[in-house]
Amino acid sequence: MEHAKLAELRKPHAIVVILDLSAPFTGQSDRATAKWLTEFCKHLAERIQNNTAFRRKLKGLIFVANKSDTQDDATVQKRISDVRRIVTKNLNGVYATTVDAIPIMPCILVQHEDAQRLADAVIIRLAKLLSE
Repeated sequence: MEHAKLAELRKPHAIVVILDLSAPFTGQSDRATAKWLTEFCKHLAERIQNNTAFRRKLKGLIFVANKSDTQDDATVQKRISDVRRIVTKNLNGVYATTVDAIPIMPCILVQHEDAQRLADAVIIRLAKLLSE
C-alpha cells in the first residue's frame, strides 16, 4: 500500500489519516473506506514492526472522520466505532501507545460554522501527542 510505504520512507513524527464519511464504508467500491483502512493499517503495522527507526520516531497517529456534517450523529458515532474496530484489530500491539489512545475524531474541513473548532481540535490533539 503506497500510503504506508510513504510513511515509512519519510519517517514522520506524526501521521494524520483523513477519512471521508461521505464515501461508502463497505462494499466493492474503490472508494470503500473499510477496505482501504484495513489495508492501510495492515501495511502500516508491518512497516512499524520491521523498521526500528520509523517505530521510534512515530509519536502520533490520528484518524480524522471528515465530512461529519454530511451524516447524522448516530451514523458518525457508528463509523467512528467501525474505524476503531479496524484500527484495534490491525495495529494492536504494534504501535507504541495503546491502540485505544489513538484519537479518531469527527471533523469538518470546509466552510462550516463548526469547521474551525473541529479542525483546531485535531491540531491541538496532534500537538499534545508530539509534546509527550
